[in-house]
Amino acid sequence: MVALAELEKTDNEKYRLLSKFKPDLNERKVLRDSQDIYQFAQLIGLKDIKGRARRDMISPLMDYLITLPLERLRPELQNAKTISEDVRQQGFSLLTNKLLRDH
Repeated sequence: MVALAELEKTDNEKYRLLSKFKPDLNERKVLRDSQDIYQFAQLIGLKDIKGRARRDMISPLMDYLITLPLERLRPELQNAKTISEDVRQQGFSLLTNKLLRDH
């Protein structure tokens, strides 16, 4: 597997995108929860992501993202920014609907 540091020599644009994404991922600015990472992984085609802990999922996710073509990587990283919020909004909508039906 190509490491992120090696990518700088071979694909500068991909390196730039991923080296900006990784700190945001580590700092929970994107994909805040392990469930967010799991959902994102499923959406991008990484069906077999191991680990329950969020920290255990980051390396396999980054390894997979490195393999994506640049033209696919850009929109996928943009989508990652909305995963957490979308999941929370769906959860709130389901909860609200349930509460309204029960009353």
